[in-house]
Amino acid sequence: MTTYTAAAEVPGAAREGDWVSLFSGGKDSSWALYCALDGGLNVTRLLTVHPQGDSYMYHVPQTRLARLAAESVGIELVEVEPDDFEAESTVDSGAQGDAELEPLEAALRDLRSAPDVDLAGVTAGAVESEYQTSRIEGMCDRLGIDL
Repeated sequence: MTTYTAAAEVPGAAREGDWVSLFSGGKDSSWALYCALDGGLNVTRLLTVHPQGDSYMYHVPQTRLARLAAESVGIELVEVEPDDFEAESTVDSGAQGDAELEPLEAALRDLRSAPDVDLAGVTAGAVESEYQTSRIEGMCDRLGIDL
């Protein structure tokens, strides 16, 4: 089992600006948020995707509770309401994960273009999933932000 510390999670040369924490309310995204804040990142938004059905990319259970967590830590919550991903009928998991990223990437593009946001990067709790991490890294590369 790998033990993570805040220092290990937040790179020393993290870009200054506004950070968005990809936040499902689950333990991994909560830990990533904690590490980001503890490491001094300026987390100005939490972003939660609420899948309507099964998902290859997102935590599904009880994402509506993210609003309570956002209120408790005093960070604005951005909520993304995608159409049903129809993950249960997919035949290509790679294409499915890429398609599921589209609403998240669109929300981050919108944030990046907001006049009051200097988007530096996102934090994510995808600590053990190469499937999720590689897709989030690719998205960050396309957006020109850090992960």
